[in-house]
Amino acid sequence: MLAGRIVPIILYAARVSPQGVLLDPGGIAIATKPDDQHSSAVGFDGTEFAAVWQDYRGGESYDVYGARISQAGGAGAEFDVSLQMEDQITPALATGLGGQVLCTFSGFTETIGGSPANTMRIWAGIHGSSLLAQPVDLSAGAGGTINFDLITGAGNAGRTYVLLGSVSGAAPGTLLPGGLATLPLNRDFETNFIIARLNTPLFANFRGTLDPAGIGAARLNAPPFSPALVGKVAHCAFCLTIPYDYASNPVDIAIVP
Repeated sequence: MLAGRIVPIILYAARVSPQGVLLDPGGIAIATKPDDQHSSAVGFDGTEFAAVWQDYRGGESYDVYGARISQAGGAGAEFDVSLQMEDQITPALATGLGGQVLCTFSGFTETIGGSPANTMRIWAGIHGSSLLAQPVDLSAGAGGTINFDLITGAGNAGRTYVLLGSVSGAAPGTLLPGGLATLPLNRDFETNFIIARLNTPLFANFRGTLDPAGIGAARLNAPPFSPALVGKVAHCAFCLTIPYDYASNPVDIAIVP
């Protein structure tokens, strides 16, 4: 991760090939909010990258935020790691199975177990992808079912989501109405096909309302389809609407014979 000293400090990433070739000479913008974002850590879970950093966007103390970055270089929605009062700093990161990441950080606390403390302690939390899919391949010859879990947190309870797809890649993505978030999908014929058939038996609950925990579920029920798509990858992601201020990580569905 790179921190560029353009006041304020903002956070970029760049991919480098196994041969040492810089793939993103212009950088991938990760955190560009007001005030400083720095002291980052990054990990890879075999599917996508996760980054965490300390962030002074509130103007009073440091918080810790994170974001996921696809292998194609698309930055996904931010997630909160710690927004407690006083400073939360020096995050570190480890990745695990199922898209989960473990983040540790130093955080100030006034009390521990109800007793005064006024000191820094080390804290940890597990954070997962906001979109999960099972399985992650789809047969053109046989069709099949893919179940999606949408996980955003209780702060988004009751909000409307829309799940979409593309076979044209996840980066640079599509800027959502209002300019507050970018959906990590390049809009194409598949995207338009899904939009025209939301909540049909084919795309069950691809538009819906998150439950009190901020969780939703959708299902793709695909009949056999054109073998011309074999070898391609379908990218899926969802956004929250009105306002369009949240976009999930992308998940990749391999299209097989």
